[in-house]
Amino acid sequence: MPYFISSQRDKDDKDKKADIIYRIITNKKKSPSKSSSSRSPRTPKSPKPSPSNTLLPSVSLRDLPDDIIRKITLTKYKSLLTSYKLREWIPIGKIAKQVSLNPKALDFLSLPENKKYIDYAQLAENTNSKAIELLRAKLATNIKPNLKADIIYGLSKNPNAMDLIILEEYFNYISWEQLSSNTSPFAIELLEIMPENINWYNLSSNPAPEAIALLRKNIKNIDWDALTVNKSAAAIELLREHKNHIKIKMHLLSANPFAVDFLIANIDDIGAADWDELSGNPSALAVKLLKTNKEKIGWSTLSSNPYANALLTKRVKYESTLSKDEYEKLEDAIDWENLSGNPNAIALIRQRLEKESKMSVAHYRDLMDSEKISWENLSGNPNAIELLRDCVIYKGKMSANSTSKITYKIDWKALAGNPSIFAIT
Repeated sequence: MPYFISSQRDKDDKDKKADIIYRIITNKKKSPSKSSSSRSPRTPKSPKPSPSNTLLPSVSLRDLPDDIIRKITLTKYKSLLTSYKLREWIPIGKIAKQVSLNPKALDFLSLPENKKYIDYAQLAENTNSKAIELLRAKLATNIKPNLKADIIYGLSKNPNAMDLIILEEYFNYISWEQLSSNTSPFAIELLEIMPENINWYNLSSNPAPEAIALLRKNIKNIDWDALTVNKSAAAIELLREHKNHIKIKMHLLSANPFAVDFLIANIDDIGAADWDELSGNPSALAVKLLKTNKEKIGWSTLSSNPYANALLTKRVKYESTLSKDEYEKLEDAIDWENLSGNPNAIALIRQRLEKESKMSVAHYRDLMDSEKISWENLSGNPNAIELLRDCVIYKGKMSANSTSKITYKIDWKALAGNPSIFAIT
């Protein structure tokens, strides 16, 4: 068979598949492309009505099942009905060009005077549904092909963008690698129709129920390392079913909050390095297991665990009683760089900031990164917004030779991504 005939048939087959998924998502049938109409000079007979070639009936919100309405309400209408404004103490010029990824920045970016700050490639990854309308409007303008490609690349992973990226003018720009990580049921349905485009590593780490169902149909293609870190109970159940036929990497599994039951059942297989990973596992059940195995805790890793505040508070108190020589002999200690991003350790962070502010400049500069507050991590901590405000105000009142003038240093890029910089209006 001539190559061009085979190639054309492959294209026609993909076009048909794309048309099916388009109808599924939009309840509309795509208009035939110019190329397809030019290949068929004869007028075809009108086909009998069928689900695949007729318009689907329109459905209003009240016609949907209760569970679907709840999902839509939680994921879409909550963000649509709530508006946010930038907190007054934050200077616009410091964060404006960095906020396009922030899910609460859409009201700010939608203002006419602020659209100049939008990074459309970053905005494509923003999961706030309001971002899609800004992107739809931008794509409708005469933009450069490179920017269009960057936008569709980002949208390929965005679960709210499926009805946009499957349009004929954007379909060829889809990143199938990114789409394989997309948690939208429609994305998975498109991948199932076009399995030759699946990135199996990304799909194996995709927590969507539909992704796990597709993996079950393609066991031989599963990337088991990716499935091990998949934050989904269904993924761990699939892993459990095949544990006798694969080698599970316990250091990967130990950090997964959905795998703690599995870890408890196989506790003898947890090695020393695995306990360190388990210490950072953001799960109440993991911390409960650590409390009964305190000698195995990795304190540096635990420092970032939002469920470990009680353990961390006791450890900080213990370390504060040690002499300098005793502290330096510790094999493991609280890591203040990690703890700076812990949303439930604000009281400990505030205490540490007070201690650092009383140090001499020379002493402060001699500290290792793990021994002092990380302003990058603290600036991105959503529960630290009041503390950050206090630091900004306090720093403005300090003398030039104050130690705190050096130590209190907001990371504006990290702060721009912090959703708490926007307050409900």
